[in-house]
Amino acid sequence: MDVNAMTNSDRSPLRRAAALLRRCSRNKRLNSNPVGGEPYRDIQLKVIRMKLEGKTAVITGAGRGIGRATAHALAREGCNIVLAAPEVDQIEAVAAEIRAIGPQALAVPTDIGLKSQVIALADASFARFGAVDILVNNAGVAIHNAIPNIKEEDWDWMMTINLKGTFLCTQAF
Repeated sequence: MDVNAMTNSDRSPLRRAAALLRRCSRNKRLNSNPVGGEPYRDIQLKVIRMKLEGKTAVITGAGRGIGRATAHALAREGCNIVLAAPEVDQIEAVAAEIRAIGPQALAVPTDIGLKSQVIALADASFARFGAVDILVNNAGVAIHNAIPNIKEEDWDWMMTINLKGTFLCTQAF
């Protein structure tokens, strides 16, 4: 491509990186770069980091399991993390782990089934980081029982966390 014929949008770093990734993915030698220099995998990771560095992610159900793993993955890519879960000790522990990786972390004890607590989560997130770029509606519960054996209050609790909580968080952010 003639450099003089390039438009400003063609010159953007992301477009150039994406074009390089496409060329690298067509390369038959695994994990190599057709234009020399660093391996394809390293270029790909830099593009992801470039997109997430300094962003802020709110993760519900972040005290353990998939929520904790998601927090770690986003933190490794440079995201600041807001951890939400009702278990204070769990999210404080994950916050310490995130800070050890490098980005900032904020633990906000939250029952996502309560609108007032979701609003408090949003207020704390915006007050600390100014903006929220990513919302991971991870919190969820399950009752492992046959339907005839599930009590109505248990069903309501599950629907409050899994549906209403997701709705409230999406609405707040």
